[in-house]
Amino acid sequence: VSQLTITSRQNQQEYGWQYSNDTRPTPCQHPIGTTVMVQDLFFNVPARRRFLRSDKTELQHITTTLHRLMLSQFDIAFTCQLGNHQRISLPIATNQAEKQQRIVKLCGRTFIKQSLYIEQQYQHYHLTGWLANHEGHRPNTDIQFFFINGRIIRDKVIQHAIRQAYFPFLPEGRHAAYILFLTMPFDALDINVHPTKHEARFHQPRLIHALIHRAIDEALSPAIAVSTANDKDSNNDVQTPLTNPPSVKDSYSIDKQQTIPTTILDGHPIYQANNQTIPSSKQQYYQPIHQLLHHRFALINDDTPQLIDLYPLNRCLIVSRFKQAISNNALSTRPILVPITIDIDTEHAKTLETYQAQLSSLGFAYRYNAHQSTMTITQIPSLLAPYALKSLASELINHHQHLDCADNFITHFITALPQPPIRGLEQANQLWQDSQQLKLDNLHQAWWQELDIERLSALFTQNDKSSHHHSPSSNT
Repeated sequence: VSQLTITSRQNQQEYGWQYSNDTRPTPCQHPIGTTVMVQDLFFNVPARRRFLRSDKTELQHITTTLHRLMLSQFDIAFTCQLGNHQRISLPIATNQAEKQQRIVKLCGRTFIKQSLYIEQQYQHYHLTGWLANHEGHRPNTDIQFFFINGRIIRDKVIQHAIRQAYFPFLPEGRHAAYILFLTMPFDALDINVHPTKHEARFHQPRLIHALIHRAIDEALSPAIAVSTANDKDSNNDVQTPLTNPPSVKDSYSIDKQQTIPTTILDGHPIYQANNQTIPSSKQQYYQPIHQLLHHRFALINDDTPQLIDLYPLNRCLIVSRFKQAISNNALSTRPILVPITIDIDTEHAKTLETYQAQLSSLGFAYRYNAHQSTMTITQIPSLLAPYALKSLASELINHHQHLDCADNFITHFITALPQPPIRGLEQANQLWQDSQQLKLDNLHQAWWQELDIERLSALFTQNDKSSHHHSPSSNT
């Protein structure tokens, strides 16, 4: 369908060989490498020319294909001449800096500035690459490259895992940006699904989904926590409502690494009662949350504004649901598809073995390796899926002394877990709605404050007194 000429020379050869449509391979002078020249496309099949688009559109398709090759093969240098004007020259990229420099030339400097490098490995599956942070979203999908064993892939399982992990960070109408590489055994997937070879059928799709989702979530969650800390003095941290998240037919267990600190006070209940009057259900409930501050605090604009700390509210909801599920014998569990292993000493291992029946009734399962002194969590309660597996394992060891009483253990255990950040108004309103359905107004509500005039004035009065106390005397 074209006048095609391929000229190539390998390292150990003194000269190269040239292949073309009508001639046999002939020796020729050529530098080490391969040159591919395509001319007169469809010269011999004129009927197909009418299916071609404009020169600009066809050139864009060619450029996209070349970009995919250049991003997937950093160990190959590329020199490309497109027509009489556009020329691309990329040297071999052997280290991280050179790889990023190639990405800058192909995808722009903005992507690298707003991207994070990730690396995740489980058994023979190795995921690496760059993905845009929560501020690096784009209006289109022009920077979405996912390679499996060096081949570009656009698969529904992969796309769903990425969309689900990115969903809390993307405003409506915006898209994620990423360049990711997955190395996996060749016999663990079937590439012959579509003639273009851009689709794949995985033998373990749930494992692939969990691996990708966890890697992206681990990278983005600390980034949003840092952003929250840097903006703690700003009053403009208002989240835009999001549309419904992508539906999930299968539940995937995800290990989320969070960095939100939590203060634990042993011997105290989860929520301390205060002296304020708890409002009636009509006042407190059925008012939507209008603003989300620092991915934790919710503001309800009513006649008297209300401020809600969603972290203890979330803990309260989980404790209540956990106890209710135990009482009704309806506790659901989920296996850990990408398990993690932590070190554990012999004394703690023996103690957990003593309480193995209690742990099983609470939805936990683990494997203990006596030779390596390690513990691998293999199953957790579904209610605890949003929490980091490492935190779950560590707190499970730290609070084993409470396992004699299930209710006591649940309270202490969940209170000690670092809380994941609230990632949007939709999640905040869902928590608020769930608290209404569970009728939490009869519990201690240290997570609720009414911002009346007296309370707000007291804040400024306290600051004013503090500034006068520290101001230097006029006689000095």
